[in-house]
Amino acid sequence: LYLKCNRYRPRKMFLYIVLCALCYEANCEFIQTLRDSDVLSPNVLRVRHAHEDEPSSSDNIRELRSITESNASTSTIPNVEVIDLHDGHYQIQLDWSGKGDSDTMVILGSQPGMNSTLHVSHDYGLTFKTVTLNVSDNQTARIDGFIKGPVTYQLYVMVDLTHRALFVSTDDCNTFQKHVVQFVPSYISFHPTLEMMMALDSNSGILYTSANLGATWIPSTTIFPGQRIKDAIWNPTSSLIYLIVRQLNDTRLSDVYETDINLSTAQLLISGTLEFLISDDYMFAVKDHPSNSESLVLMVSYKQGSFRIARFPHSSEGQILTEKSYYIADTSEQQVFVAVYHRQNLSNLYISEEEGISYSLSLDNVLFDDAAISHNNYYNLRALQSYKVIDFHKVQGLKGAYIASQINTANELESFITFDKGGVWQHLVAPSRTADGKLHICDWPDCSLHLASQFSLSKYYVEPIYTRETTPGIIMASGYLGASMTQSYSNNYNLYVSNTSGATWREAIAGKHYYQFADFGSILTAIRQFTATNYFEYSLDEGARWHRYYFYNSTNFVAYGMLTEPGEATTVIGIYGGDFSVSPHNWIMIRIDFSEVLPRECAKSDYYQWSPSENLIDHECILGERETFERKIASHLCLNGGEYEREVNRSICPCTREDYECDFGFEEDDGNVECIPSDQYDVQWGIPYPCPTGDSYTISVGYRRIVGDKCVGGGENDFIPRNYTCPVVKDSVQLQNSRNNSRGEPIIIGVGESIQFTASTIYKNGIMFLWYSSSTNRTISTTDSSKTYTFNKAGMFFVTVSIVSNVSSIVDFNAIKVYDHLTSENYVLQANNANPLIGKQVTITAFLPARNEFIYGDVTFDWSVDDGSARVDSHLQVLTISFTTTGRHLVSALARNSLSTISASTAVEVIDVRSEQFKVQVLGTSSVRISWTQAPALEYVTSYQIYYRVTNSDGPFRLMVDLFPSIRSYLTTTLEADTQYQFQLMATVNSRAQAASDIVNITTEPLVLNSPQNVRIANSTINSYTITWDPVNTPYVFYQVLVYSMNQYFDDVMAALVDVGTSTNYTQLRISFIPNDLFVFQVVAVIQRSNGIRLTSLPSKDVSTRDDHVTYTPYPPRNPMSHLINSTCVQLLWTPPLDVNRNVTQIVDGYNFTVIESAGNTVAYKGSTVEPFYLLCDLIQSSRYSYNVRSVVGLQQSDDVLSDTFEMFPYDPLAPSTVVVEPLTDSSVRLSWKPPVTNDRNYISGYIIQDDFHSIHVTVASYQYSMTLYGLKAYELYNFTVSVKRSNGKSYAAHWTTGITKQGIPDAPLCNKSATDSKNTTAILSWAAPPHINGVMKQYEVVLHDPMGEIIPHYFTADTTLFIRSLRPSTTYTYSVRAHNMEGVGPYCNYPVTFYTDRALKSVVEVEITFQYSLVFDYSIHDQTKLFIDSLISTISQNLTVNKNIFAGPHLQYNETTVVVDLIILSTKDTSADTVASQLIQNGAGVDSFRLKSSSIRIVTTAPAQSVQPDDPNKSTAQEWVLVTSIFVSVAFNVLFLFIIGFGYQKNRSLYRSNHQLLSRDRLRYNRVNSEVDIDDAITSDYINSSSPSPDTDTSSNNNNNDDDPMIDL
Repeated sequence: LYLKCNRYRPRKMFLYIVLCALCYEANCEFIQTLRDSDVLSPNVLRVRHAHEDEPSSSDNIRELRSITESNASTSTIPNVEVIDLHDGHYQIQLDWSGKGDSDTMVILGSQPGMNSTLHVSHDYGLTFKTVTLNVSDNQTARIDGFIKGPVTYQLYVMVDLTHRALFVSTDDCNTFQKHVVQFVPSYISFHPTLEMMMALDSNSGILYTSANLGATWIPSTTIFPGQRIKDAIWNPTSSLIYLIVRQLNDTRLSDVYETDINLSTAQLLISGTLEFLISDDYMFAVKDHPSNSESLVLMVSYKQGSFRIARFPHSSEGQILTEKSYYIADTSEQQVFVAVYHRQNLSNLYISEEEGISYSLSLDNVLFDDAAISHNNYYNLRALQSYKVIDFHKVQGLKGAYIASQINTANELESFITFDKGGVWQHLVAPSRTADGKLHICDWPDCSLHLASQFSLSKYYVEPIYTRETTPGIIMASGYLGASMTQSYSNNYNLYVSNTSGATWREAIAGKHYYQFADFGSILTAIRQFTATNYFEYSLDEGARWHRYYFYNSTNFVAYGMLTEPGEATTVIGIYGGDFSVSPHNWIMIRIDFSEVLPRECAKSDYYQWSPSENLIDHECILGERETFERKIASHLCLNGGEYEREVNRSICPCTREDYECDFGFEEDDGNVECIPSDQYDVQWGIPYPCPTGDSYTISVGYRRIVGDKCVGGGENDFIPRNYTCPVVKDSVQLQNSRNNSRGEPIIIGVGESIQFTASTIYKNGIMFLWYSSSTNRTISTTDSSKTYTFNKAGMFFVTVSIVSNVSSIVDFNAIKVYDHLTSENYVLQANNANPLIGKQVTITAFLPARNEFIYGDVTFDWSVDDGSARVDSHLQVLTISFTTTGRHLVSALARNSLSTISASTAVEVIDVRSEQFKVQVLGTSSVRISWTQAPALEYVTSYQIYYRVTNSDGPFRLMVDLFPSIRSYLTTTLEADTQYQFQLMATVNSRAQAASDIVNITTEPLVLNSPQNVRIANSTINSYTITWDPVNTPYVFYQVLVYSMNQYFDDVMAALVDVGTSTNYTQLRISFIPNDLFVFQVVAVIQRSNGIRLTSLPSKDVSTRDDHVTYTPYPPRNPMSHLINSTCVQLLWTPPLDVNRNVTQIVDGYNFTVIESAGNTVAYKGSTVEPFYLLCDLIQSSRYSYNVRSVVGLQQSDDVLSDTFEMFPYDPLAPSTVVVEPLTDSSVRLSWKPPVTNDRNYISGYIIQDDFHSIHVTVASYQYSMTLYGLKAYELYNFTVSVKRSNGKSYAAHWTTGITKQGIPDAPLCNKSATDSKNTTAILSWAAPPHINGVMKQYEVVLHDPMGEIIPHYFTADTTLFIRSLRPSTTYTYSVRAHNMEGVGPYCNYPVTFYTDRALKSVVEVEITFQYSLVFDYSIHDQTKLFIDSLISTISQNLTVNKNIFAGPHLQYNETTVVVDLIILSTKDTSADTVASQLIQNGAGVDSFRLKSSSIRIVTTAPAQSVQPDDPNKSTAQEWVLVTSIFVSVAFNVLFLFIIGFGYQKNRSLYRSNHQLLSRDRLRYNRVNSEVDIDDAITSDYINSSSPSPDTDTSSNNNNNDDDPMIDL
């Protein structure tokens, strides 16, 4: 470091050392060199976290959270425009016109059954205009889609299928030419290089071609009348078209014809095809296999040559491989990658030579979507090509690089990458850190990176791997870290970026995202996928750092994709989506322009030379050459520009083994080093036929150069095929051998044996014998016609003799298979279980040394059991067998090959460990006794395991306990009351589960909690009452009192819930109230269960009281009414009185009323009632009455109110019956009833449904007997009456019934910032209940966010307050609350609440201790734990002589067997907090019920910190600078101190001390395992007392100076 900086002046050198050390401490990835002219501005390395609060804004565009200060020389804020298209169609089609030469964007909104909308922009998406296309003067076109010309980017064709019209534009959609056609253009396409078009009418099967952009069309009926065209494909290099025509006699098969644009003549290319495809220089056709109905064949034509059958391996692991479907994966590099579907769960990836005929295995068990294959009938090649069914991606911009997914033995996906066209596939190296910078250990084989590809896109809609030719080396992909992709991986994708072509990776952003490149890869952008958001993120340094930009005023924007101009040369990115909270839906386009972010064009000094091989091990060259690309230095903020052309340099490398792959007929050996002959290929060895005189032929040595490899020299001669001359006359030479094998059959011998070969020929003079043996790979020239070869290793070899004259040669050969003799030294039988259970299968394997077919040949095994008393019908190497009797059994296997026979035996001891009479006895609400009998083979049992689960749960059985084999019963007391369980006993042998009992089902007894009885209330004084009740005989119960208070006005009803704790006798509660008010009391008993759920009894009977000292006269009742019940009964009703002064309903004691007969004006009845209604009977039929009513409070009465006159019925009408209320939803019910039973229904004109309290009054027709009511309140009790409406208009009260609506989710709680009481490490959070709970309330869920925006584990409480511990001092927190009821979860509160903890006045540590507990009553763990911790704290306080006030907490968390205790401890003047914490842990195992399991001490702070109040204007700056400034200054002190001593700058000593004040303000905390320490304690502990400012010191001036120029202050 010193040598690198020594040419700078001392001050500049010091600054550079500080920067270097700072970047080292902060784990920066790039250090920019300082020049003499550089000025270190105040914004150097200033970082603002992406999780801070969002800035407020009144419109939809929000400012970027600034990465630099406002005076920064370079802006990193892009220009963002939010464009509302005002288009509500369900789908849109988007297109960006061309590669840098067009500013046109086209968007088409369409929806079945609706008119489409065409939007066109000519200014890079800043503004859009709506283009209307008309079929006629009064008919608007309905555009179904459009296509763009591949040659001229200004060419567009809009397709209207409904009106059979085409609209053609040649000037970027400024003007259109309409062409009405006489067919339906179901499929339409442009020629890839010529301005020609063809269209297919799928209804008629007729193809049409056009050479003048759709003005005129030529039908295919001119050459194929009456035949249907299945498909048509352009020839990419000429104007020819390939027509796939269905055969007349077999609609399954098609013939392929070659024709021109004029469809004048057609020439048959290939017949009887199932499918046809063209890709680059290759044509592919699929045909039925001529002899195997279960298989297909693939025909290949290279460079328009003749079709030949592709050759694949014919077997795998001894099984014949059929070919049921093909997928052409890649043809871009003069080779063919093809995936072949062989059978269910077996698809392999193969690679060909240049002509695409001979294929070798590249990667086995690749992902091939079986569902897609069955959907396309196994042979639809082209349909499969358009539907991506294989996880295979070519890394664009780099030759030979591919990424694929393989299915492992667990049927899960793993990702592999190759850099040499499949020569070597390897796992992807996982990044060492997560997106938030945390260390993550993920090493192969336990863990690696797996990327989403086409399968994840089609199944889970996850963005696949993204690479481009214009951005070599950069890859963006959605990925997953783990051993493989499990079934749940689709929810755990993150964004990963590689700038080394996949050699190394970094985790960029958490979650699923869309992503895109811009400016040739210098800009990376991403936005959350299918998730409501209001920001996007971008990186200017190839993904090393990401910036967040907020562009929307709410988090309701959902993105559906990103796009940029083809070629990735522009700086403009488009995001399309919509605001899901707005109805109806409208498409929104977000236009992002990064041109101002990159303020200058790049110079030559901004680039460096990069080679992909720099990051690869053992890959100095790739495909025989070393490529070097020009790339921009990632940290330089400059623009490549649309005219940028990347410099690429290439140098040729010498040939090595990496430049070759195994030839057809060969495969790699076990070490993946050499290519050896394989029996998986159907290969004819030897002299080809015919072999004309004078010609030559080659025999492969097992290798072929990878197509496209450009290596020269090196070891090239070791891999090229051997060349031989054809014989003069076939069979004029015959090679005989001493074994007298028949000609054409391989000779079989043993290792070490010799054979003499003799060449017999008709030629006698002037000839030489060239002997060659593949076992020695040597050629010997001799005049001897005989040659003896000794074969010393196993394998398949060839001996060739060439009889050479001066003009030609004659050749013959013999094939020799050399096998080893079987030897018994290492031949053993091994059972996977030496002590199998009776009736259980055991696998026995016969092991041969170095078992290989090429070493021993075909080996068969004859198995026998118990000395041959039982023979086994198996000749395989593995025997699976089960035994029905216990005891010792001898298993033998006789191994044979063509040379020898050996035998071996092994013994297995069959045992029975099953236990009889497995029983589970229920003892109570939470306890059961489990018992069983002894197993017959107890000596083999290592343990008994008891498993259990809740009966209705979907989860697996869980282990309850692991017991010694001598135990016969077990008692558990930790079950839940009134719960169904399943139990199973497992006997283990050698610590493995072996024998399981039958499953036993039980139900624990219900936990019944009785209501308090004999509740009594006494009036002790005029303002207070005493409530007493008898205790409930249940342990650990506490009580709550419900208090209702009402004065004379209904709107003043109060309710209170008073927690009065526990009592063994009775509980006395004294409450002060207001005189003359009515008070109602209820008492409930409560138990807190271990799972956090409270069990509450039913409320006790109501008790109430009120003073009789009433001092007011009531107001009169209102609206007296009457409802006739029958001819002698009437319902009198009125409305309670209204206090006219307060405009509220007045509460009264009751009412007095008088009924008057109108005829004689006499009193018929006097009465009183406490309710505002009264049922009066025994009146006279057909008589007329009226009544007056008065309000009564105490002895006071109101004035009379007189009702209207009513007349009794002359007879009794019948009422509806069987009224039923059926709840439908939380806002609707259905009422049904039966009509009156009467013969005279003429008087019924309808039915009336009423609920006066809820103001419901509905009339239905007389023939209608049901009604659905909507718009009701959730979980509300309704009282309905259904009555008959008479024909004369009068109605009668009838059947009454009640109903309650279903529950709905609760409203949001009401959060209030002022309701938060926070200290330095604790806070009390409070909120108001939701306005409408809409059901039975369960609990509240509190989400607390730490300063970095991460979510702390959620809290749950039944109250509207929550006490939080273990917080950090001087820290800003944010929390939100939502309610849970029995129906579900409601929304979070109206806005998140932010609070600020106080600064720490003392050193603070946090202690976490985990105890394992064993208690009789599981619901008492909370109380017993608190008693235990209180006792422990008392003991520590006495031993260390400290006050108990230094302890805060405890906070307790439970699971099934453990409790975690969290405490906060403050230091004192005499005792440090960490000393107290250590003593607490040492004494933490004090009682039998608790056992110390683990513990940790976390130092929260070790010295006072400068407090920054929430309203301090410098607070945000201090938070932003706390990390960087603290590192900067801390390192600066170390370096400066050395600098002062070394160079004698004593004058800076005072400057050093004064700057310690900055240290005491801005502090650094960093995590190291489970501890947190402060750097300034370690560095400047000697200066704290003398230099640190006191809390009362005014440091505002220092703050301002530091913010303006921290380097000057330093």
